[in-house]
Amino acid sequence: MRYWSTLALCALAWGCSKKEPAAPETPAEGAAVEAAAVEGATGAEAPAADEAGEAAAAQPAPEAPPAVGGTTPAVFAALSAEHTVAVSGFEGLDGLAAQVAKLMAELPEPLKADMQEELPKGFDSLVERMGFDPRDRAAWATVGLDPAAGVSLAVDLRLRLVNSAPLPVLLARVSDRGKLVAALERLDPAFDLALPETDGVARLTTPDGVALLGTRGDFTALMPIEDGVDADAARAVFAGWLKASDPPLSKAEGLAPALEMPGAARGFGVVLTRALLQVAPEPPPKVFADFYTARFPALSLSVGADLKSGRLRLQGDPAAVKALRQILISPHTAPALDRFAQTAGLVGGFSINPRELFDGVVALIPPERGDVQGQVLIGKNAVPVVLGVSLDDLGAALSGHGAVMATASGLMTPGDKPLVVALGVADEEVMDRILPVALDRLAAQGEGTREPTKFGAIEGHILKTGPRPTFVVRAGDALLFGPSRTAIDGAIAMGAKPDPARPRLSFADGAFYGLAVARGLFDALAADDRLGAGEELAAVRAFWDAHLGGSLSIALRVDDHGIVASGPAAALLLGTGAAVAIPAFTKYINRSKAAQARLQLGQLFVAASLARMEERPLSAAPLTPAADPCADGGDGSYEATAATWSHPTWKALGFAPIGKQYYRFAFEPGEGQGFTLRAVGDLDCDGVQAVYAHGTDAEGQRRPDVEENPLE
Repeated sequence: MRYWSTLALCALAWGCSKKEPAAPETPAEGAAVEAAAVEGATGAEAPAADEAGEAAAAQPAPEAPPAVGGTTPAVFAALSAEHTVAVSGFEGLDGLAAQVAKLMAELPEPLKADMQEELPKGFDSLVERMGFDPRDRAAWATVGLDPAAGVSLAVDLRLRLVNSAPLPVLLARVSDRGKLVAALERLDPAFDLALPETDGVARLTTPDGVALLGTRGDFTALMPIEDGVDADAARAVFAGWLKASDPPLSKAEGLAPALEMPGAARGFGVVLTRALLQVAPEPPPKVFADFYTARFPALSLSVGADLKSGRLRLQGDPAAVKALRQILISPHTAPALDRFAQTAGLVGGFSINPRELFDGVVALIPPERGDVQGQVLIGKNAVPVVLGVSLDDLGAALSGHGAVMATASGLMTPGDKPLVVALGVADEEVMDRILPVALDRLAAQGEGTREPTKFGAIEGHILKTGPRPTFVVRAGDALLFGPSRTAIDGAIAMGAKPDPARPRLSFADGAFYGLAVARGLFDALAADDRLGAGEELAAVRAFWDAHLGGSLSIALRVDDHGIVASGPAAALLLGTGAAVAIPAFTKYINRSKAAQARLQLGQLFVAASLARMEERPLSAAPLTPAADPCADGGDGSYEATAATWSHPTWKALGFAPIGKQYYRFAFEPGEGQGFTLRAVGDLDCDGVQAVYAHGTDAEGQRRPDVEENPLE
């Protein structure tokens, strides 16, 4: 990916600010100016007046308030509704640059000092490096770029070579290609642009290699050619893509909720589900792919330069919206569960529909998979068995709302976090009747006990089913669970006194998930500083005070078009969601691969034990295959064939897994009936092996299994 260093440099010239030439007085004048710029830049025929007017309408003046539904990014008019996999970018570059300059100026002195080596004059260093002030809209004309349209990165299914993922392209609206190349040459003399050939493609030499340049619609597209890529084949697909005429993404039928975004100076991104699945390494079965791409056709994000406007949306069709409401939106009024949160803390909230949850889940499973729907319904019927109370009683007793609360001291505590969980109570009488029954059933299943206790004058319970007890009490319209009596007492005390500084949750307007953080949390963390991050926390506080004010609440909601988060929630949910979901997903993938080793070792252990009992000789089988799957740029996996398992021991044990494998296997005979089986793998190819081992001693008794996997 060495070309991305060059493209990042281009993006700096394209993407750090947002000022376009002064807007003309009338839409007609704007269309004429834009058409003339396009014709001068590309030598192509000027777009029709209605097309130019449409492009201008997609770029409102930054001072105008955005429409309620937002606008569609201008680059969408140059992309395909059918073949686009994903697109991301920045519009209003001058406005973004102004916001960057403002944020850099507001940084605490310790963080400014960290930037001195790279940017000794702060933002002014960027201005010197670029050769113009990116906050000045008119100045962008000196490098031949339209800051309102910005710069975008797109992936299209047709830009794919044989057995490869699609090659990404950068797009920008260029008013003067000569000025752009001259600006790049000032950054590095290695930049050199050749004249376009008959296919309309020009060759751009960069400090790191070669890229292809061409025009699609009124945008200039740049596609890098990396080492190992067939340059002729890449040129052919790129030239074909430039000339292809198909319905634009900006007019994709039914996708307006995902494609229309608030603001003018903004970062944005869109993923189209149907196209994405066509390039997935392991696409799901067709029945699932067809079903879910219809239910959830697109995911989009827009974040304003000021971080206060934005939208994160998972678009759903009417059937999906109905099912989501069945699953997530409770018919009961939400109790004020945030009243139990500490002032210096955070609270996360969620909502489900206790009466229709399982029916909603079934509605989000393809009808052709009745077996999976049946498993969900089995789960529905299992709940009363597990808890000992009926679904009707649960639906009546619980409001369907919950909250998880953490304090600053709790977050600083190593190991398990002392969290308090609150569940909303809709009918206190029913809850008081079923709670002891449910706790007794859970205690019996966990081979533990339930003991009555009191929290002040309130009757409560202690559930002892593991190394630590759980304390349970109903406090008015909330059921509290905590790891200690102190935690529960603290929550009850907080709930008894109003405090405007505590983090606040809201389940209004279809909200089903929320996260609220009090500014006091950062004060408490900085005061304690067991994390050793006082300067960083000071920077967070400074940013918080300048841009967010008091406590911050973000929420996901179900509306008529799917799931949505608006305002600062869009940026923060994206960041926090990625921070949580990416490691969790990676761990899930690693565990699913480790399951392969566990399953195959289990089969081998049974076969080897039987062979020992029958006194069949088994010789040592070295690690198979012998070659390291991480060698020579490998990814830790290998394709096994029957020939892989040609050793006599593997044949004697009937062991011959075929296809993609993640672990290598070895057999080591021991004294008497003893033996050891090992599975070894390095899924991230960092040189640290995961090892699983099963074996017996000389008497044939199974030794404790070994599981050492740093990725789990």
